[in-house]
Amino acid sequence: MRAKNSPAKGRTRQTQLPQKRGAEQWLRAGQVILAESGIGGLRLTRLAESVGKTTGSFYHFFHDMDSYLGELTEFYSSKSLQDLIDVAKQGSDDPLRRLERIGEASAQSRIWNVTSAMIFWGATDKRAANAVASGERLVLDFLIETFGLLGFDPEQAELRAKMLLVMNFSNVSSSSIPKDRAFRQASFKFLTSKK
Repeated sequence: MRAKNSPAKGRTRQTQLPQKRGAEQWLRAGQVILAESGIGGLRLTRLAESVGKTTGSFYHFFHDMDSYLGELTEFYSSKSLQDLIDVAKQGSDDPLRRLERIGEASAQSRIWNVTSAMIFWGATDKRAANAVASGERLVLDFLIETFGLLGFDPEQAELRAKMLLVMNFSNVSSSSIPKDRAFRQASFKFLTSKK
């Protein structure tokens, strides 16, 4: 006779959904630490403290720290950036509104801080470098498509998409670029105007 809570003979217990949620909690915590302290600050004890779990529970979701770091790079390019694009597209077909929404969502999520840390990490880890390149392509494709919807030809759409991406990233890494709202609004207006 099997125990009351054990799975039926020949079947396994369905734990995949909670594990994904749990793994995502560890990955999101890793992004916060990465953004704050860089790859050097990403230690198991700090991660465990951040999610309020023991270091042992980490191994319920990840084989070891190296596999965790690999999943963290994939999470950045396939989940975090895609979530921002999904938010931008949600509820509006207006291309200007989509551009505004991705900017707002990016600012709220601090994704550019994570991107900056990923770029530095990518100098020593090919997985991080590949994730940055993949993420950049994902965002550029969205921006190019959106500028195309504004009526720009493919060459102009790509140029404006790259300028917008560089402008947003430079606000994280360059002290010579103005960070005030007026500058952002004027830049946005310049990039989206056909005049």
